[in-house]
Amino acid sequence: MLSPLRNPYAGPVDYAELAQAVPSLAPFLRPGRDGRQTIEFHDAAALRALNAALLKRDFGLELDLPEDRLCPAVPSRLEYVLFVLQLALLALDASSASSSSRPVVGLDVGTGASAIYPLLAVRTLEPAAGRDVVAGTSSQIRMLATDIDAHSLKCARENLKANNLTEHVSVFQVEPEGARFPTEAIASVDSVDFTMCNPPFYASQSEIDESLAAKELEPFATCTGAESEMITPGGEVAFVTRMVEESLTLGRTKIRWFTSLLGKFSSIGPLVELLKARDILNYHVHALPPHGHTVRWVLAWSLQDRRFPFELLPSIAQPAAPIPPSSTPRFPLGRFASPATASSTYYTPACESGDGTSTSQARRAVEAVLRELNGGESTTSAAGETAAEDAGERASKRRRTEGDTSPTKDGALGPALEWRWDPRDPVPDPTEGGEDAGPGRAERAELFLHAWRNVWSRKARRRGASTGGAAPAGSARPPRPLLELRIILEHEPAPSTQVRLTAHWTRGLDADRAAFTGLFGFVTRKVGERLKAEAGTETGVAAQERGIAGGDGD
Repeated sequence: MLSPLRNPYAGPVDYAELAQAVPSLAPFLRPGRDGRQTIEFHDAAALRALNAALLKRDFGLELDLPEDRLCPAVPSRLEYVLFVLQLALLALDASSASSSSRPVVGLDVGTGASAIYPLLAVRTLEPAAGRDVVAGTSSQIRMLATDIDAHSLKCARENLKANNLTEHVSVFQVEPEGARFPTEAIASVDSVDFTMCNPPFYASQSEIDESLAAKELEPFATCTGAESEMITPGGEVAFVTRMVEESLTLGRTKIRWFTSLLGKFSSIGPLVELLKARDILNYHVHALPPHGHTVRWVLAWSLQDRRFPFELLPSIAQPAAPIPPSSTPRFPLGRFASPATASSTYYTPACESGDGTSTSQARRAVEAVLRELNGGESTTSAAGETAAEDAGERASKRRRTEGDTSPTKDGALGPALEWRWDPRDPVPDPTEGGEDAGPGRAERAELFLHAWRNVWSRKARRRGASTGGAAPAGSARPPRPLLELRIILEHEPAPSTQVRLTAHWTRGLDADRAAFTGLFGFVTRKVGERLKAEAGTETGVAAQERGIAGGDGD
């Protein structure tokens, strides 16, 4: 599990305190309505001083912010950076050890004069490792940055040089009508973990004027943005549409996650429909935590088999950001959710034990069903070996997980399913013959499941019955699992004795969605049947014991 990334703006900014740390901000302070110090947000010079002070105090960055280019609002820009970094890190964390040891690689499309996204990305990750960013040292992150504007790129290079980050960020000038993801930049690295972009939101100056009248624009954008930073033919929908079309080629092998900031709620619908039309279901629309009244969204999509991390879904993630004002508009995103990103949930029949051990009961049932699917074999997945395995076994399993297609040492294809239970959970491991936990302790269990081939569909079970459970002749172990799931078992609050099983699809291509729903559906159906049978047996035994007790009293 990843540690949370640092966000200095989880609470409101204290401007008086900031001015003490960075005195250059002091001349722009004025008393606010609540008596606290603030600045004039319609003053371009004050905004530049504020954001320069935030960057200096919180990230050790010295930036020259030109008067004729966009002045980045640091807290909101950081929210986007934190989102894409967590997206990339969770994907690497779920990959092999060799992948997780390499730097994260990101591409910023349209970096601007400040190169704010690459600078924040580097400064966010490097301090987390307890290292200062020094030229010539190994980095946890490498950023690629592109722009069409020569003046902006000149300023960006100067800012990178001033902060000793030229070896961490590579800058590329591109043509206005050229590729959004230029070949020169993409070819400079083996692969890209994420892209990011703050596209021009508007299609014309008249659209900007209408937004100003409706007070939809951030104040700094009205006075410091160059036309190329704010206007593009067709607006942000047309701009991101080209990204989606280019991703159809680059996304299968070269780039893992594509993302773009969206400034208009009306842009989300057309872009989501475009993704669906291109058969891309591994996507998510993320609402950035608002700072003040400004609301922004991130559209993320991928054509590879690592699913959007469920840890970042709003129902699970707890954003570290100040509570927005009550007047901040609300924009429901439910209708844009991808059916391939949502989790699947199942509630077991009522278990006989209501003191918290019902989770152990459900866990044993899950274990039994998986063993049955696996031909009676219990196996620990390569994602987490037991302490009893020696180093050779661990290395062998790790090779299989990272793509070794060779058969096992006895010539077999290997088990169809591999799994392990999270050792941090208090529920005893059913594979080790543990006793039930005491009351109140067995409330949660988490299963990591790898499915190497389909053995649960009706067709697969018929084939297995005819071949005695053997794999089809001539088949080889695939380079990666067909599916990876995380199934969380949680005891429902009293007085219920049910257990909730929530399945998160963590790996698999969009085309394998039916296999995911089929596997979870089969497992839960069989678990329900087992628990009902156990409840019936226990009820019968209890009735028999009551009868015996009654007979003794005659």
